[in-house]
Amino acid sequence: MDDDEVEALIKAIKDLNTRPYPGSRGDYPAGGVTLWFKQDEIHQATHVHGGPEFLPWHRELCNRFEQLLRSVDPRLSLHYWDWRTDPAPLFTPLTWGSAKGDVGEPWLSARFYVPGADPFRGEDAFEVEHANPFDPPRSLTREVTGGVPQLAFTDEEIIGSPDYHSMMIKLEGSHNDAHGYIGGSIGDGHTSFRDPFVFLLHSNVDRLFAMWQFADPVKRLDPMTVYGADPNEPLWYGRTLSPWDATDAHVLGSRRSSRAWRRTTWTRASSHRRATTRSRPQATAMRSPPRNWTNCGSCSKTPRSPRR
Repeated sequence: MDDDEVEALIKAIKDLNTRPYPGSRGDYPAGGVTLWFKQDEIHQATHVHGGPEFLPWHRELCNRFEQLLRSVDPRLSLHYWDWRTDPAPLFTPLTWGSAKGDVGEPWLSARFYVPGADPFRGEDAFEVEHANPFDPPRSLTREVTGGVPQLAFTDEEIIGSPDYHSMMIKLEGSHNDAHGYIGGSIGDGHTSFRDPFVFLLHSNVDRLFAMWQFADPVKRLDPMTVYGADPNEPLWYGRTLSPWDATDAHVLGSRRSSRAWRRTTWTRASSHRRATTRSRPQATAMRSPPRNWTNCGSCSKTPRSPRR
């Protein structure tokens, strides 16, 4: 992808931090939170890890974030980082910031973190005194290991999995390693969505999920058969995904570590994911039509899959 597209994506993400929701800091739940920091609030309060809902929950988050980007610039798609590549070229003051220590520009001047802020959002997401998502964090850091990440499973092993359960375990394992490889704020599940780079990581997770689906489209693009059965949680498909089910928006600030989802029409998301990192293939298992991807890592484009 070209420099103009990367610049447009960075500009749109920064713009989201200037657009607040209605209300004020003292409301419950807090109002006035920017569209950007709402992503951190949602993930901190209702994210799902270590269970079968991990992939569809984060797919929905990525889908909705891409819609927000397009509210700024309709030409945009969410990018991904191909974690088979060294991301070092991505970390510059004009794009994704520093790979070590404070991320710096372009995020510092855009107030993605404000050193010395008071009040501020704490490093401990559950520290009551500093838990208001209206407030900026004081720091945003990375500790990128360097080189090509060494992950639990290869992409080929993930895509070649025979069923959803085994694929999800492998994909989440490699996802965990990728979070640790970037380190810093992304290394903590409750602060990871303060760093814009996290969407490149999760867009790649969703791309691999989609590629697994397209390996057996008859079964895996059908929301009634794609997930199969989980021997550890036989009734998991009867649960709902918060906050996407809109049943408990009033508890967005509460401490929750897992959520579920309703087994309905989960198809791969919107329409063109790009590559600041690459474009992703599309798949089904969400409530929105499939989308595509683009790759940030090698700045090359992969074929777009058709809209559904």
